[in-house]
Amino acid sequence: MVMIGGTMKTTSRFALAAAAGLFVGAMAFTPAKAADLGGDCCADLEERVAELEATTVRKGNRVVSVQLYGQVNRALMFWDDGVDSDVYEVDGDGSGTRIGVRGSGALMSGVEAGYRLEWELQTNDSSDVSQFNHEGDGVKDGIALRQANVYLDGSFGRVTLGQQSSALDGVAQVNLGGTFAVPDSTSVGGFLIRDDNENVTPGFTWGDVIFDGDGGRNNGIRYDSPSLAGFILSAFWGEDDLAQVALRFSKEWNSVRVAAAVGYGLSDPDLKTEGPGAGTGLEGSDDELEWVVGSVSAMHVPTGIFAMFSAHDSELDYEAAGTDDLERSHWYVQAGVNKNWTGMGSTRIFGEYGEHETEGAVAISDGVFDPSFLTGDAEATVIGGGIEQTFDAAATDVYLHVRNYELDGDTPDEYVEQEYEGDAEDLTTVMGGMRVKF
Repeated sequence: MVMIGGTMKTTSRFALAAAAGLFVGAMAFTPAKAADLGGDCCADLEERVAELEATTVRKGNRVVSVQLYGQVNRALMFWDDGVDSDVYEVDGDGSGTRIGVRGSGALMSGVEAGYRLEWELQTNDSSDVSQFNHEGDGVKDGIALRQANVYLDGSFGRVTLGQQSSALDGVAQVNLGGTFAVPDSTSVGGFLIRDDNENVTPGFTWGDVIFDGDGGRNNGIRYDSPSLAGFILSAFWGEDDLAQVALRFSKEWNSVRVAAAVGYGLSDPDLKTEGPGAGTGLEGSDDELEWVVGSVSAMHVPTGIFAMFSAHDSELDYEAAGTDDLERSHWYVQAGVNKNWTGMGSTRIFGEYGEHETEGAVAISDGVFDPSFLTGDAEATVIGGGIEQTFDAAATDVYLHVRNYELDGDTPDEYVEQEYEGDAEDLTTVMGGMRVKF
C-alpha cells in the first residue's frame, strides 16, 4: 500500500491539494499495490458488506428471517362445449400465480416463531372464465389474500393462527406423482352446462357438479402434531363454526413410497364456508354440512410408476321447508409415471378418470338460496390425461392437459323455469402452458 507521510494541517489548503494529488498519482501509477489494502482493512470491509446485506434481507430486524417466494402460471386453453369453441389465455387455477413472504426466528430454546403472507395474483382465472366471458367474473382478478398467519413450532407440534390452509386442505389431493391435475373442476368451474337442446341455465356450471371435497383456506386456528411413526394429526376451528380434523401418513418400504390422508369436517355453511357445498346454505338458517374426504397414493421409486385414489361424501341438511338435502360424492383415480429420463428434470405422463354425483338441491346465487337454481340427480364423468416436463435449472414446468367432461342428469320441473333434462353436451378442454417458480 502506498502511504502518504507527514502531518496534514487543516489550515493548509495547499497541503490538502498536494496530498490529494499525490494519492491520485500513486493510484494511477501503482495499481497492483493500490489493490492490496491489507488483511485488517479487507476483513473490516467484508464484515461491513455482510452486515449491510443482512440488514437488507432481514428488513425491520436481524432476528427474523425473510424469504420471498412465488410462481407464475400462464396457459392457452382450447375449449369445445358441443356448440361453440374458442381459445383463451388463462391463469391455471389448479396451481395459480401467487407471491408470498415467510420467515421465522427463535423464540426460545426449542421453540420457533414464524409467519406467512401470501397473495394470489390471477387474471383470466381458468376456473372463472366461461363460454360468454373470457376474462372471468372478476372475483379473483387482481390480488386476493391466500395466507396471513403466525405460528409457534416446537417439540409439541405447530400451532397456527390466522388466514391459512384448513386441516382438510390437500386431503383430497395426495399425489406422489406430483402432477398439476386434481380431482375437482379448477379448469372449467365457470363454464355453463348446455342441455341436449344446446340451451344453458344461467348460473348452472360444471363447478356445481364437480367437486372433490378438499378443505380450502379459512380464518381460524390450527394444530399439527409432531410426526409419530409417519402419522401427523391436524385439527382446525374457524369462522362460521367450521371444525375439521385430519390424519396424514407417509412412509417408504422397500422402494415403495406411500402417502395418505383422511379427514372429517362439520360446519354451518350459511356464510359460504369452505368445503363441499360452500356457498349453498340459507343465510340465517340452521343448515348443517358434514363431510368425509380422503386420498391415498403410492409410487415405485426406481421406476417412477405411481397411482392415486381420492374420494369424498358430503351431506348438507337444509332446514328450509320444501327443499331437498344436498348430497355430493366423488371418486377419482390417476396413474402414470414420473421419471427423469432427460437429465433436465422429471417427466410426468398420466391418465385420469373420475365420477361425481350430486343429489338434491344446489343453491348457487352467492350463498343465498334461490329456487331457480336446483338440480335433481346428476352424475358427471371426467376422463383425461397429460404430460408435464420440469426443467430443474430454471425451476420451470411445461405442461399439456386434455380433459373431457360428461353429465347425465335432470332438474325437477317444479323448480326450474328453464328446464334442463336428459344428457348434457360434453365439454372438452386442452390446456398447455408454463409455470415458473421463484
